[in-house]
Amino acid sequence: MAEILVVYYSKSGNTLKMAELVAEGARKALELVRTGTGQRLRKKLFENVERLRKALAGLALETGESVSQIVPVIVGTSRRALRLSETLLEHGLYVPAVRPPTVEEGRARLRISVTALHRREHLDRLASALAESAQRQG
Repeated sequence: MAEILVVYYSKSGNTLKMAELVAEGARKALELVRTGTGQRLRKKLFENVERLRKALAGLALETGESVSQIVPVIVGTSRRALRLSETLLEHGLYVPAVRPPTVEEGRARLRISVTALHRREHLDRLASALAESAQRQG
């Protein structure tokens, strides 16, 4: 596996091998994906994503068209995205702001990364804190 995970730099002609530990981690992750545990984790992940999306939709927050575990909350201005991100951090929730030029002007957003290990109370707490923060900021 380590031999497969090699990065070539065309300009310098050098080869940089990925650390063995990283390659072994990737191999183990691929093994896990193929197991019953991996299937249960995927199912739980997308249940969590659906739960959060429904909660955010109920708050009339725009989450875009993404169907992955990365849930954007489109808030408009860069300033608003930064303020919401900072407020959520004060609640102990790390939700980074994504601003132009990464996204188009007027489409700044929060980037929520959902995992299979999040519990319902985590997602509910996030939705509640986001609703409160968005309401305070208008």
